[in-house]
Amino acid sequence: MANPAGATHYMPATADKTKLPASVPDAGNTFAADLVIDQALAVNYEGGAAAFIDGLAANCTDLRVFSDDTLTEVAFGVKQFSQTPGSRKLILGLGIPSTYPLSSAADTTYRLYRGCVGGTFESKSGVVPTADGFVLAYSMEEASGNLLDWTANGFHGTPRNLTYGVAGAVGLAVRCNGSNTRVAAADYEPPSPFSGFTVMLWYKGDNPNAGAQANYGVLAQKWAGEGAGAGWEIRCNGSYGVQAIVNVGGVIQWAVASRMDNTWRHAALTWDGTQWRFYDGGAVVGSAQTKGSAANDDAFWLGENTPWNTKFDGDLDSLLIASAARSANWITSYYNMTSNNGAFWTVGAEVPLAVSGSRLFHPRINPGLNPRLY
Repeated sequence: MANPAGATHYMPATADKTKLPASVPDAGNTFAADLVIDQALAVNYEGGAAAFIDGLAANCTDLRVFSDDTLTEVAFGVKQFSQTPGSRKLILGLGIPSTYPLSSAADTTYRLYRGCVGGTFESKSGVVPTADGFVLAYSMEEASGNLLDWTANGFHGTPRNLTYGVAGAVGLAVRCNGSNTRVAAADYEPPSPFSGFTVMLWYKGDNPNAGAQANYGVLAQKWAGEGAGAGWEIRCNGSYGVQAIVNVGGVIQWAVASRMDNTWRHAALTWDGTQWRFYDGGAVVGSAQTKGSAANDDAFWLGENTPWNTKFDGDLDSLLIASAARSANWITSYYNMTSNNGAFWTVGAEVPLAVSGSRLFHPRINPGLNPRLY
């Protein structure tokens, strides 16, 4: 099968089927995957990675990613890139399409090609496409400036006083100081009627031993007309651990996960039209049925619990919001991939591609005696 035009080398990246509870993505959707190659941290870094990274164009304009059969191109964005010896790094955000999903039936391999004509460096549009139900994706890889939404739909919100470029769960993250940092009214309002959604992100609270009113406000969305504070939120609470709280019709329901321990943890909250589910570390830890109307009419707040104005103290990373309830398998696979990228992916050695029309000849030792071409 044909390789991409201009490609001179490729490097395989293989997903371990044991890290996938079932084939992903969900039918009709794209799986938002990360691929980390980091020499300094020894994550997915093997001998072939050095030559591949060093051989890329300075701005990765010659990079393309395909399924192993070279038929299906995978959308991607470059999150981090470095060719510095000793700290070589390539972190890609991949949009694995449903036409060629990761599979629990067998290890799944993709090829990273360099030397290509018409690469897709920083092509964020389509990495987590809105057509597949994604409405917002903050990778939080920026070292400075406003957060970028990888759905390319303009939902950037209004970041306030965040600290950028801190070490995250995957790559970089942002820090909230518990006082005046947040992303306010980040433009996204779920569809009405409220048929379903998924929200998930990584967080690390800085003060695990604080009192009951500390470390609130990881992520929240308010519903008007449902009583004071009605809506949902994920909060970090020093006394009670991590909570997902649903307040509908004045009835507060929540699931409590593990106590804060100042380490990176992953939370997800889904609504499928019938039931809420709260995930901690890729596993369901609580569920509840809604009571009353669940129409949304307010944007969400990241790093703050509104309307009580209690703000988060800690780091946040990799926020994804979708307009449909992702399956438990989808969420568990995403958690496995981000929590231990080096176990999820195996990066192989770089493979040179043969030059079309070339031939390799063995030298003639004695042209006068039975000359042969090998």
